Amino acid sequence: MKKPARRYQVFHSSFTDDGQSNGPISAIYQPIATMLAKGQLSGLISATQREAQDAAKRFQTNQSYGIPVTYLTSAELTKEIPVSQRQAGKFIAVVRLSKIKQLDHIINAIVRLHQEFPQVTLDIYGYSDSWNKNQTANALKSLVKENNAESYINFVGYCDDLSAAYEHAQAEILMSYYEGFAMAVLEAQGHGCPVVSYDINYGPADIIDDQQSGKLIPPNDQEALYQQLRKLLAAPDLVKKYAHHAQKAAQKYRFDHVAQKWQKLISNIEKE
Repeated sequence: MKKPARRYQVFHSSFTDDGQSNGPISAIYQPIATMLAKGQLSGLISATQREAQDAAKRFQTNQSYGIPVTYLTSAELTKEIPVSQRQAGKFIAVVRLSKIKQLDHIINAIVRLHQEFPQVTLDIYGYSDSWNKNQTANALKSLVKENNAESYINFVGYCDDLSAAYEHAQAEILMSYYEGFAMAVLEAQGHGCPVVSYDINYGPADIIDDQQSGKLIPPNDQEALYQQLRKLLAAPDLVKKYAHHAQKAAQKYRFDHVAQKWQKLISNIEKE
């Protein structure tokens, strides 16, 4: 006996315009409530459990699931990465150059830190906002120039393989206004790289074990960002602690763990 095909909406990013659970629902997702009510959609799939819970409330459905959008291999998670190869003062940011990534927060913190710790550097990996005539990219580069920071803040551009960057950095920094999952955070943790991130929707709190594999700080608290980076520079043992725990924190994103989530969803569908 044939059964009707089941259809699920997979959210690529936050389902709201501003990443906040009570924010305006993005135009592309506004038909979802009606489609669920009419049976045209069977359910929702988000990249994190937190977003799945928020989506269930906003769209009034109990068919909302959190399944990661990516995974890490056993080879990645068992690779030994000596803490000794991490360069003191070397920070990285892996994001596109767009306004919601709030790279100016990171640049301002690095400029302040460089006055006390001259070994500090920042490498920014990510493509420019060409769709926006590079307005954000140009503004960020002007900010670096205004602070005479070209010698220690570098716009590297997009790179296919960031393994070396993750494995030599003292920490990765993420200061976005919101994310859909924050894949770069997971990649960093999988390479044993500590992460300092705003505690935002969605992703960082799911991936980072706070104060074990990195640090979550209040959203948009630039002073807290500065103080946390300063703490890492002044306390090498804290960096070692975070680095040693990072791959452990990422274990829940092993291929078999993610595959089990998909298999559970598929099995439940088959039983209906």
